[in-house]
Amino acid sequence: KEVSRGSTITNTKKEVSYEDIIYNLVIYEDEKYYINKDNLTLEESDVVKEDYVYTRSATTILESPSDIKIKGLSKKGEKLEVIGYDTLDDEGKVNLYKVKFGEVEGYIYGKYTTRSEEEAKTNYNAAIYDPIHSKVKNLYNGGSAI
Repeated sequence: KEVSRGSTITNTKKEVSYEDIIYNLVIYEDEKYYINKDNLTLEESDVVKEDYVYTRSATTILESPSDIKIKGLSKKGEKLEVIGYDTLDDEGKVNLYKVKFGEVEGYIYGKYTTRSEEEAKTNYNAAIYDPIHSKVKNLYNGGSAI
């Protein structure tokens, strides 16, 4: 079983060191786990530690988590400074990052980001996706997708 980011745990304050890393013994859902001390925080706002994320595709930057007003656009592979987040899901994944790039501050869905610039700039695999696209029927004579 895994303890997801953002989970509430009980810290026993018992520490062990292994290969120069300090781990704390914690209790989560009546089970004991050792978690790297650097991954524990008292403040919920400090749970997300990413300094930057990269966009997987061209993506809109929203003004707020509760509004669909577009504040800006981010290009595929663009590096965005993380300055906050709205919520985490049960697996510890960020719903919306609060980001800054240039003079723009706003929110971007976590599912459109990655922590790796290389992964963000990777093109889709044509061998996998082109056969799927080629099977789509052109009912309205709108042209070829491939």
